[in-house]
Amino acid sequence: MTKPLDVLIAGAGPAGLATAIRLRQRLREANRDASVVVIDKAPKLGYHNLSGAVFESGCLDALVPGWREEKDPFIQGMVPVQRDEMFFLTQTGARQVPVALVPKAMHHTGDHAISINRLVRWLGAVAKREGAEIHLGFSGREPILDGEAVRGLRLADQGRSTHGDHPPGMLAGETIEARVTVFCDGSRGVLSRQLGERLRPSRNPQVYSIGVKQLIKLPKDNDFGEGRVIHTLGYPCPSDVFGGGFLYDMGNNEVAVGLILRLD
Repeated sequence: MTKPLDVLIAGAGPAGLATAIRLRQRLREANRDASVVVIDKAPKLGYHNLSGAVFESGCLDALVPGWREEKDPFIQGMVPVQRDEMFFLTQTGARQVPVALVPKAMHHTGDHAISINRLVRWLGAVAKREGAEIHLGFSGREPILDGEAVRGLRLADQGRSTHGDHPPGMLAGETIEARVTVFCDGSRGVLSRQLGERLRPSRNPQVYSIGVKQLIKLPKDNDFGEGRVIHTLGYPCPSDVFGGGFLYDMGNNEVAVGLILRLD
């Protein structure tokens, strides 16, 4: 590409696609036009977004007005949270945490249990509808810097062997210049990490956690109930490790059961 893009967004997850949608909306409101291009290394939207979540769906009211009336399978499959609880677990039992002691940010009644994969696919369709371009299968290798100014991205080579050789047919990574580059490549993104190391090496590092989840199919007449969300503290997390568990009704008699532990 020889002509610089107006806006280049690296990463087609919820953050990158929401950015593209809002930019195109603001451009339309200002009666202006500019190129908004999203790239992602996944071959299809949502392929690298596999988890489920309890989602503060009210934010979509501002981003995509009228979304609740859409007939998209993602919208129809969202599970409204009707019952929201927190428990402290020990090896021998569980005690429910009083609602008054639960932080406000952990109150989820009225939110929705969703699939992040389906959210990303739906946001991608909205972004395209707004006029953004989405190009998949393109992995960014490094940001292009001019001093402390970001001028775009250099893409990874395609077809390079696992030993780093240059076999016939290998395509060298393109250089994409842009007036504005937005990094939305995830909490452990290669581009964001390089940018932080080169521009802000003294900043405090992020704290990471690891999560495991299993989706369990229950009988139709199960005791868990519809629209129920449970978060847990305590066991099996050691007392010196921050973490907790969750159980989410995902609809269709499926419950997501998971545990998250901080890696420090």
